[in-house]
Amino acid sequence: MKMKHPKAAQTGLMMITGQSCVFGLLLLCLAVLGTSVPAGKPGKCPSERFLTEDFVSHDTRCRSDNDCKGTKKCCSDNGDKFCKPPAQEKPGTCPRATQMPRVTDFCTSDSECPKRSKCCLYNGGKTCVPSVKEKLGACRRKTDIMCIAAMRSTCASDSTCPDNEKCCPSDFGCYRDCQKPV
Repeated sequence: MKMKHPKAAQTGLMMITGQSCVFGLLLLCLAVLGTSVPAGKPGKCPSERFLTEDFVSHDTRCRSDNDCKGTKKCCSDNGDKFCKPPAQEKPGTCPRATQMPRVTDFCTSDSECPKRSKCCLYNGGKTCVPSVKEKLGACRRKTDIMCIAAMRSTCASDSTCPDNEKCCPSDFGCYRDCQKPV
């Protein structure tokens, strides 16, 4: 029976341990690559809105589709990210646009408009038409803090908000966005 030198046995053990570590890391990499990353929600984001003004950027409102409720997607729009319904064309036609200077868009897809409304070029910018009567309810009371810098609004009127949401001033009055009525 041949005896191995203790130093040789230790070196052999280190080689086996090192190979095991490399093999383990390889398996870990394959497992990570093999796991499916949750796919985004179906549909395409509406195109970005045309802006005529410069606005102070809000904090990012979403980072991925997973941050958005329901079927909404996290969509880039002029440096910000918003939760928006996937782009969709509704039946019907838009009224004929009159020649006017271009102004800020409040929508770019029919999916951003309430039922029986379309996103149309109207009075120089894209907005939801036909306008609907003022929605029921009221906006929550805002604080009395004055706005120092204008921020980009995400709506122009109640007709540009989905379902029963109203176009209300933000807590600090620096912009308007769609909110559930009180």
